[in-house]
Amino acid sequence: MTSKKLPALLSGVAADILSHVMLPLPGSVAAVLGETAAQALERRRRDRLEAFVDELRHAEVCIHDADEAAELALMLHRVDRAATEGTARVNLRLMAQVIHGQASLGRLVADEFLHYAELIASLRREEVVLLGTAHRESGAAQGESFALVKAGPVLLSTGFFRNEEHFVAVENALTRTGLVWAEPTVGGNNNFLTTPLFDDLIQLTEFQEAMLREGMTVGDGNPGTTGKP
Repeated sequence: MTSKKLPALLSGVAADILSHVMLPLPGSVAAVLGETAAQALERRRRDRLEAFVDELRHAEVCIHDADEAAELALMLHRVDRAATEGTARVNLRLMAQVIHGQASLGRLVADEFLHYAELIASLRREEVVLLGTAHRESGAAQGESFALVKAGPVLLSTGFFRNEEHFVAVENALTRTGLVWAEPTVGGNNNFLTTPLFDDLIQLTEFQEAMLREGMTVGDGNPGTTGKP
């Protein structure tokens, strides 16, 4: 495969591979749910995959050979599963960013992507917004740890979180992913900090870009806080 600019190549290759990876929903699904429900599931899956491919169109790196195309095919199997399972559009955009980031660094390797994809797929909308907003408000460089509390004033003042207890509950929930850890303080409360695993992930992704494209950016002049699921 000759090297080409990815805005045309990666999104095109991804769309072509997905057309083969995406098998129709089994007939048994339609039999159980009814044709209308099965069609609705298929529309939702394709909607999510469109967000994924759209995110790849922003990439400007090169894919070099058939081996990289094979690695990409393995990644796209996981992406299609995420879309089929109803993973949110913003999460699919983050997966696309990981692929772009890996390609930019010359390490388009499925094993690494699959590890990140599992973490990203597990993130709820509130968790994506908290991580992305905290990163923005902290001013941290990519690959630099920061405290999630930096997002507190913005997310509480805009009503994104109902109260401080809600905010802390989401901080606590993020510790399950390994992206965040809780540092005990003298007062008995925890200070939630990102881990080296998140530092690595943020070098491959732009949470704010994915959030902005889904209308989820909070507190920077873009009032949308819902976005598409």
